[in-house]
Amino acid sequence: MKYMRIQGRETSYITKYPKGIFSLCWNLIRDEQLTNEEKELFISIDDWFKDNLPEPKPCKNHEKVITFLNVKVQ
Repeated sequence: MKYMRIQGRETSYITKYPKGIFSLCWNLIRDEQLTNEEKELFISIDDWFKDNLPEPKPCKNHEKVITFLNVKVQ
């Protein structure tokens, strides 16, 4: 099994690891750096991931964790 994590260069002060792409996008929304169209697109993508891929229990509990996407490589 292989794992993939898309991340940025900004380090989380909580985990001390680079922030993941979803966290970075939520920060952009919080900081009002995205257009309404970009915000709506990201939220629809985030919703798709939550609806179609298993979300680790710590994420559902809003714990500060680092997650990796399990990708089947053929």
